[in-house]
Amino acid sequence: MLKHRIQSAVLISALLVAAVFWLPPLGILVLLLAVCATGLLEFYDLLDSANIPHFKYVGTVGGLALVGST
Repeated sequence: MLKHRIQSAVLISALLVAAVFWLPPLGILVLLLAVCATGLLEFYDLLDSANIPHFKYVGTVGGLALVGST
């Protein structure tokens, strides 16, 4: 299982680095927002599974706003 995670992490990281070099700035922003949204949604799914109260959509929009504004 760990082998598959490492392989996919290396592949995705290589694709992200390649995209940063070839995409225009707006494309990089969209790509980073997509990666951040995926991570935030995964985080809130973990909170769901632990039955921890949270504001999934407010937190996701707020996190994306923070990333998009920098």
